[in-house]
Amino acid sequence: MSDPDFHRQWADFYEDVDDVAVSLGLEPVSADDEHVHLRMPLRPPIRQIAGMFSAASLFGLADVCATWLAMRHVPQGQFPLLVQSSTNLIANTSEGHAHAVATLVKAGRTLVVAQVRVTDDTDRVLAVVTNTMVPR
Repeated sequence: MSDPDFHRQWADFYEDVDDVAVSLGLEPVSADDEHVHLRMPLRPPIRQIAGMFSAASLFGLADVCATWLAMRHVPQGQFPLLVQSSTNLIANTSEGHAHAVATLVKAGRTLVVAQVRVTDDTDRVLAVVTNTMVPR
């Protein structure tokens, strides 16, 4: 079940912040305590020379998605800082959106681990990313 406040929280956060999520054109889809779903439209500034998503844009989508999930599990006033990431780029696409769904692996006092599955509009896997974050 999606958190009905997620879109408002996203809009409020990015009212005062201009970071990579804005540059990538990320869009919130849904969230709950175990998952966050974001999407990213393919646009010229984030395409590589062959017209597909750049690896950096796919990683950025996955990283922001995992961070938003981790933010649901760190104490108020703290931010989850990425300390380790493993990225497997599997496929790519030259049209539509990339979708990232972060799934909570572990939420502890000292770290949060999330696995992110990045797919295209047909649910074909583009990347699998595992991020480990610490609250600071």
